[in-house]
Amino acid sequence: MTGPDPIDYQAITPFRRATEIVGIDRQLATAEVEDDHHHFRVEVEARDGVIARVSGTAVRRPWTMCALAVAELQKLVGAPLSEDPTAVLGYANIRLQCTHLFDLAGLAVAALGRGQVGLRRYDMTVTPLSEGRWRAEIDRDDGLRHDWTVLLGEIAEPEALAGKSLKAPFSDWARSWFDADGFEAALLLRRAIFVGKFRHLFDLDKRESAAEGRYNIGGCFVLQPGRVADAKRIKGATTSFPLMGLGPLARDHD
Repeated sequence: MTGPDPIDYQAITPFRRATEIVGIDRQLATAEVEDDHHHFRVEVEARDGVIARVSGTAVRRPWTMCALAVAELQKLVGAPLSEDPTAVLGYANIRLQCTHLFDLAGLAVAALGRGQVGLRRYDMTVTPLSEGRWRAEIDRDDGLRHDWTVLLGEIAEPEALAGKSLKAPFSDWARSWFDADGFEAALLLRRAIFVGKFRHLFDLDKRESAAEGRYNIGGCFVLQPGRVADAKRIKGATTSFPLMGLGPLARDHD
């Protein structure tokens, strides 16, 4: 008996993801993410320093039931604004949410909390270097940047971050290490690493439902035990972004 074919890491195209956060005014903000498997938007409205309304759209999603997770965002209504994008974790269980919609809600809330008006954009790239070793980069539109080499769930480079874990409690050390802007970028890069590292291992179009071959049962809205078998694959929903000019959230792409 032979094992699986070896992976040619040099042949795997880099994973690309983009996130845009827009403060419409000091009472309304949107956040949007796109990558190979996902394209989601969230809008948050605030009044008197609290969340008054949350809405979301699953523009492109891997499973039929992802869109139903928009309703779960209503658990955030009434929560106070915060400049910390992880503050929403105190008001709803992320495992009962769509991870990507919930992340976006946190980003939009943080934009309102800091009084952001205008666009903030992040572009992320995760590139395989060898087995277990990846390069992960994030660039914000104003020049803020993280460039990490990741090895087996830990940051290996830069040297100042060597040994820092990407696993929980990631936020604890990252919040104390970075300023607020650097922390937000670190959160986004960490999520891109987790999504990007595994995308080449699964051909989702070979599955009929989210229950097939997935082991993180209970990990998100779709993967809840009473729901996962009913979450059907939307075949053809995966795309790719091989050219920099046609990347995620490129306006000529949509």
